[in-house]
Amino acid sequence: MGSVLDYHLKAEEPPSLQVVFLLAKEMINWLNNHEQNVLLMHSDKCKDLDMLVASLLISMLFINDFTSPNDALYYVSELFGYRVGRVMNSSYLRYFNHAEEVIKGLIPIDKTVKL
Repeated sequence: MGSVLDYHLKAEEPPSLQVVFLLAKEMINWLNNHEQNVLLMHSDKCKDLDMLVASLLISMLFINDFTSPNDALYYVSELFGYRVGRVMNSSYLRYFNHAEEVIKGLIPIDKTVKL
């Protein structure tokens, strides 16, 4: 029988990309450990932040299925009936663009982005 791995985001700002990449690595290992394992990720207050980070993680976990984090965001938004414009304020958009550049190897992971 599988079990649940629970990630609780306690901030109203997106976590650093280093944290997101570490989470993605842990999630991949967790999911590969047992076929019935399940992941749960949530934050205290910000459903939009949940969707943003989930989309970024999904784009990394299923890299062959999505062309970019934005592609994953549109998929998750449709799934939950959200309008992408509602989720993507200017800070989140900068964060997402920064993440995409890191994933594509255009900039180093430790380069900061001003939100």
